[in-house]
Amino acid sequence: MLERLEKEKISKLIIQYSLPALVAMGVNIFYNLADRFFIGYYIGRMGIAGVSLTMPISTFNLATGLLFGIGSGVLMSINLGKGDLKRGEGILGNGFTLLFLIGILQTILLFLFTDKVILALGGSGELFNYTMSYLKPLSLGIFLQVMYVGTNEMIIGSGAPKKAMLIGLIGCFRSYFYPYP
Repeated sequence: MLERLEKEKISKLIIQYSLPALVAMGVNIFYNLADRFFIGYYIGRMGIAGVSLTMPISTFNLATGLLFGIGSGVLMSINLGKGDLKRGEGILGNGFTLLFLIGILQTILLFLFTDKVILALGGSGELFNYTMSYLKPLSLGIFLQVMYVGTNEMIIGSGAPKKAMLIGLIGCFRSYFYPYP
């Protein structure tokens, strides 16, 4: 894999690394649209408003996963390019540990302070109840979201963008066809 990165043309590598990421993003967008469609259809406008109110939280969690995942992936990639596998493995371990700890911390804080977060985002009255019923259970999965996003970026950094895309597709289609555990 490293030989391919050394010998291939940059333009070809950019396409090979970009297309899987674009496909994964497109599937993720479709998944979010389908989610909102069903919430709007079965719960109505207040359900959509409650979900929309939580968007900054989802964006923050995505940003956290990307921060540590891309940072670790880039450092890991640089060290793999130098042939320093031991240091690359150390960076992978540190990145994974940081994702784990930050994900757990975000999960605990959001679960404990869900009501205060909703109020800070402007949720009140009937909207508060809809948002609470959506966000409280969702808060327990924040850890998984941060871990997924971050480790996927580290997989890309290790030179396997197609594997990262497949992981995203499997997770999305699994939840689309089998929405309940």
